[in-house]
Amino acid sequence: MAGEGFILGAACLLCSESSLVLEVQKQAKWVYEPRGVVRIGVGCIGGALRTGEDLVDGLQRGCVEEVGCRAHLRSAPATLEVTPEGALLEREWPEAGPRPALLWEDTGPGSMPGGKVAVFLGEAAGRPEPRDLPALLLVDHRLLWVLTERRLTLTAALDEGVGLRTTYAIPPQALLEPVGTPAMLARLRRAHPATADDLVRQVFAAQA
Repeated sequence: MAGEGFILGAACLLCSESSLVLEVQKQAKWVYEPRGVVRIGVGCIGGALRTGEDLVDGLQRGCVEEVGCRAHLRSAPATLEVTPEGALLEREWPEAGPRPALLWEDTGPGSMPGGKVAVFLGEAAGRPEPRDLPALLLVDHRLLWVLTERRLTLTAALDEGVGLRTTYAIPPQALLEPVGTPAMLARLRRAHPATADDLVRQVFAAQA
C-alpha cells in the first residue's frame, strides 16, 4: 500500500470557507528559549492512530477532538510519497475509501522507523473551533507559503492576514514554526516546487 513501512498517523489538509485550517500545538510542546523567545509548532489537523483504529475513523476522531466537527474527505487524483531522502514516488492505494494526497515518513522525536503519515484532502463539515487546542490559524494559498517559509511571529502573521481563533492567549511575539505536514510541504516545495504548488491547488480546489 505505502511501500515499505506502515501508517501510524493521519492528517487532513482541512479547508473551511476558502481557508486552510492549521492547529497551534498544545502548550506542553512549546519551546521556551533564553530572552523570552517562545517557539510554537503549527501543524495540520489529525494525529496518531490508536491501536487497531481504522485510518479514516482515526482521522475523523482527531478532527472532532481538535476542531469540533468532522471532515468531508475527497480522494486525491494520485498518492505521492516523499521519502526521508527527499525522493518523490507515486504509490498505489488499493484500500476502499478516499485516497490520500501525500504520504511521508515521520522521523521526529519519538517516531518509529518506517512509520508514515497519510495526508488527506477535506472540507470542514461545520465551523472549526479550537477544542483541545490553544488556537487555530486560517490561511489562504499565499499565506500558507508565507507561514511555512518565513518563520513569522504571531503578530507578523496576523499583520499578513492570517486568521486566528483561540481558546486562550498566545504570546504575540511567539515564533510560529511549521511542524509535521506543513514542514513537509515546505521541504517538498524547495525540492519539487511545481509538485508542491499543484498539491496545494488541490487543497483549495473545492473552495474555489
